[in-house]
Amino acid sequence: MHAASMALLAANGSGFLLQFLTLLPVFLVMYFLIIRPQMKRQKQREALLKQVGKGDRIVTNGGLYGTIVSTRGDDVIIVQIAENVRVEMARPSVASIVQPKPEA
Repeated sequence: MHAASMALLAANGSGFLLQFLTLLPVFLVMYFLIIRPQMKRQKQREALLKQVGKGDRIVTNGGLYGTIVSTRGDDVIIVQIAENVRVEMARPSVASIVQPKPEA
């Protein structure tokens, strides 16, 4: 009886391993199709936020177009959205750069 129960445990152990090996490709596909591209986009976004500076024409997450006139610290930018109209914004509110500052 003892030998039969040991054989049953060994069979259950190999069944778990087989299930794990079956699910492994699913996790790998999810990593390469979902997680890895998201991490790449996050790094690109962080690089964009670090590079924005005075003179850049930007679009905010709210859809406002403006030009960065100055920065204050690492988190605040001052954006001119119209003649004599400047607003303070959080740096992460920048959605994209429309026109980079001109090369000197």
